[in-house]
Amino acid sequence: MKDHDVSPEAAVAAVISLHAESTVARKAGLERYLKTRRAPRDEKVVVHRS
Repeated sequence: MKDHDVSPEAAVAAVISLHAESTVARKAGLERYLKTRRAPRDEKVVVHRS
């Protein structure tokens, strides 16, 4: 784990932001899959795992 000088508030804000981005990306990916029945490309999957 990396050492960062981040306040608890800033850490929570970062987690909230990452969660929001991930939720939007997963929803878009799921909607795309349901429409096309194609699995996401590897580049798209990596976004969800970072």
